[in-house]
Amino acid sequence: MEYEQLTPIVEELTKVLEGKASREDIEQQVSTYANVYRIEDTRRIRDAILKKYGMGPATDVSFVTADHVQKKIADLLGNENRVDILAKVVYVEKKTVTIKGTMRHLLSGTLGDETGTAQFTVWDGEHCELEQNATYMFKNAYTKKWNDRVQINIGNQGAISKENVTLDVSANRPAGQVSAGVKMKIADLTGSEPSVDLEVKAIVAERKTVAIRGESREIISGIVGDETGTAQFTVWNADGVDMADGCCYALKGAYTKLWNDQVQVNIGNRGTVEPIDKDIVTTSAPVIQPKPAVQAPGEKKKIGELTGSESNVDILAKVISAEKKDVTIKGEPRTIISGVLGDETGSAAFTAWEGGSLDMETGCVYLVSNAYTKLWNDRIQINLGNRCTVTKEDVEISAAEPKPIAYSSSVAKICDLREGIGSLTVSGKILSVENRTINSRGEDKQVWSGLIADETGKIQFSAWNDFGLAEGDAVRIENAYIRGWKGIPQLNIGDRSAVDKIDDTFGDLSAAAASQKTVGEITRTGGGLDMSVTGTVLDIRAGSGIIKRCPECKRSILSNECLTHGTVEPVADLRMKIIIDDGTGAMGAIVNRDVTEKLTGISLSDAQEYAAENGESSVPKLLGERILMRNVTFRGNVMSDEYGPSMIVTDAAPEDRDINAEAEKLLGEVQEALM
Repeated sequence: MEYEQLTPIVEELTKVLEGKASREDIEQQVSTYANVYRIEDTRRIRDAILKKYGMGPATDVSFVTADHVQKKIADLLGNENRVDILAKVVYVEKKTVTIKGTMRHLLSGTLGDETGTAQFTVWDGEHCELEQNATYMFKNAYTKKWNDRVQINIGNQGAISKENVTLDVSANRPAGQVSAGVKMKIADLTGSEPSVDLEVKAIVAERKTVAIRGESREIISGIVGDETGTAQFTVWNADGVDMADGCCYALKGAYTKLWNDQVQVNIGNRGTVEPIDKDIVTTSAPVIQPKPAVQAPGEKKKIGELTGSESNVDILAKVISAEKKDVTIKGEPRTIISGVLGDETGSAAFTAWEGGSLDMETGCVYLVSNAYTKLWNDRIQINLGNRCTVTKEDVEISAAEPKPIAYSSSVAKICDLREGIGSLTVSGKILSVENRTINSRGEDKQVWSGLIADETGKIQFSAWNDFGLAEGDAVRIENAYIRGWKGIPQLNIGDRSAVDKIDDTFGDLSAAAASQKTVGEITRTGGGLDMSVTGTVLDIRAGSGIIKRCPECKRSILSNECLTHGTVEPVADLRMKIIIDDGTGAMGAIVNRDVTEKLTGISLSDAQEYAAENGESSVPKLLGERILMRNVTFRGNVMSDEYGPSMIVTDAAPEDRDINAEAEKLLGEVQEALM
């Protein structure tokens, strides 16, 4: 909502809450309700804020309106604003997260009733306690859809009451599950189906462990096919799902998306994978790329006008060079054409992704319709996908010679680098370098990667050409750019970069001090390698204590079953998941066994003996007694996503604090501010 729409309610609340809240606090709260929680009724916003300051009704009757209803979980659509749900808590976990720089305590987990299950979040969970397997009435909840799954949210206007009711939870129909998907063949998919049933053969099925929103998850991905074609697929929750190459399956309740002009079949929480006893003959047709019945004309542009962000563009250009290639993309053979297009304004590389049925002759002019463009290594690339048409034109074009580009490059220290910065100059010492081969866009390419450091910090680098980098070299790199991976900046040395050796003025940086940062700085600029943060340990989270790991892959496991290696003899380990606050913000951290033992003085064997007498669930509390509210300097790599930063701790040291000196300093600042 616009500021002008919110001004009247801000003025009213400022008068009513005089002495209890400042205008700035009220503006922030009103904006949060309107623009974060998406509450459009200003009366509801007013009553919720009054209730927060003890001036509202004892029960939240202001939100029980005519459209306020009670629903079963399977009937939820993901767009309810005010709904009551009677459900059992199947699983619940307390979390502390940083949202827009503010630390929030919340509860999340799974709710269930006799019709199905759904994920839930209690956004004000600091003073809320929910018992697992107990039944509650959740009043005035609201629902959203994420990744095609319904999520139940209990905000400030919600209420929770424990009910003496027994519910049998069904795990067969997650929230939002439709009765049946539409039966289709792969060739008929458009990439926009919300629920579809397919009978397919798994051509390639690979189980992987991926990080999604900072959590490890097992998925299955690959290629499936039927007699009409093939498509990429992903099973987003592989627990209890087995798929093997060459076997046939019924995919029920799947949904489809378009990515890079290709249909992808997704099996989420509301979908199922069932083996079927039949043989499906698959075609060798390529991954389906749907063609709309009517394609809107693209915007006409010259090559010199392209920005690298066009999704639908028409280009009249001469083929300066063209080469047909056979490549393998995600396990599927494909013929492409790549080369250079040019007109009187410039030239650019191009790729025709369906080159098997296409001929493009060097020196000829073509009208390329409905192409899309990307930036790669700071250069424009023209892509001819399945929606693109190529028409030979009987015209003459004088293609301009590629013009040298003059780049300006700003000088920066490594500690100041963050994602998105381009055209920069960095000097440092190469700590490590290795050469490897990667597959990029169907082609094998050499890349040189490693670590570079200066006196302010370290950063990973990738060089896309052989610049002769060697361990121990001191170098000056011009016209590099920064890309991010999980919030960690990475230095990219591309075609237009220049690398020169310089006199070594850095000394031995292998054991250099970590880059000292505050949580607030990290939240603003993103993560990085080898960072140091000093703060107070505020919370020890679920997942702390004694855990079991697979002896082969070292992943944490349950019930002695590793998803990759099957039944194993687990190896015990000790860790902590904690929340650090340094006054500028809060962030999560994962502390390994060595550092946990160092900080708490509790060894793994000590924890096992304690667990034998008191149960494993008591170990996190024991660790918490030794670490909570202590001031500690943590060192490690920091990743960052939409939930905020998180550190993988490599070392830590307690900090001695002079509480009296700090109190006197604070008192002096307060007195100075009042004078």
